[in-house]
Amino acid sequence: MGDTSELTRSQPTLETGSAILHAKFAGGSLPAAAPAVDLLQDKAALHLTRGKGEILKLVNGQQLNSTPNQKRASAIQLTGTVLASADSEIDLDHDWRIHLMQFFFLQVSRAYYAGKSPSEGYVFIDLAGPSLYAGYQKFVLDGDPNHMPYCEVEADSVVTPMPYGTWQAKVAFNDHPFNTLPLSVPNPAAGNKANYLFHVSKQFTVVTTLVAYDRNAQNIQPLCWLEWGAFLDATMRWQKGKNPPTSDLPVIRISSFAASDPVQGTPPHKGIAALLNNPPSSASDTFNAMWAATYIKVFHALKSVSNTADLQTKAMWDKNLVPADHFA
Repeated sequence: MGDTSELTRSQPTLETGSAILHAKFAGGSLPAAAPAVDLLQDKAALHLTRGKGEILKLVNGQQLNSTPNQKRASAIQLTGTVLASADSEIDLDHDWRIHLMQFFFLQVSRAYYAGKSPSEGYVFIDLAGPSLYAGYQKFVLDGDPNHMPYCEVEADSVVTPMPYGTWQAKVAFNDHPFNTLPLSVPNPAAGNKANYLFHVSKQFTVVTTLVAYDRNAQNIQPLCWLEWGAFLDATMRWQKGKNPPTSDLPVIRISSFAASDPVQGTPPHKGIAALLNNPPSSASDTFNAMWAATYIKVFHALKSVSNTADLQTKAMWDKNLVPADHFA
């Protein structure tokens, strides 16, 4: 007689109405997450204050050839749970896998530089602009390249038995969006004079989605989602009399961080449903890869004079943009 286990076992059922997502970005011994900027030896680190210590070690070269400890570096922890009815954990795993998928929208990422004097020019870079950033004005997948298209790692998933043949599937992910910018760039329109960072602005929105992968139908079912994001605007002022020049502490003009309540179902944001139905399989189509490519494009483009919407190199200060006390 053949194997009849598939005929006799009960079909596991997800209780989709129980799906929930929780975002933790405050409380405990760490400060609440808020966007900020730290100036290091040759770069500015744009980060979130919660868990920033690990991030600054990484960008300052103290963790070469390694990645930061996810929990210590975490600015926000996303945890999703859903209940399911099944005869056993093996049966549940046979039919369903619970994951987190994340989608990143980089709305603003601008950097302004200027020379020591008006005749040394200024540089404007829009790192989220249409000719530099492949994800311009849209949500893109923010996945782990080793676990595509999901953002969590395998160790962050667990299934726990509950009463009456019920199981709780739980998955967690720690995140901390950050990037660096050079404190100075050469300005080809002003004889490659060094121009110094005096203004940064960054805004992003992230949608994290708890999903169930149906291993029989081989499709992804969104269960629950929430939105979170940050907005940073900061300025720097430089001191002339030192070599190399030094900057005062950044002045934070805007620093906001927020997360929504969870909502069940499919995120309504433009483009996300399509990414859920047909997620990219290549890491090159994820936010981190797109950002890395943008960074390379920008600093290759700075080898010559440019005057586009995304990148401008000018021989003189624009007095409407560069403060008179840029170099005090």
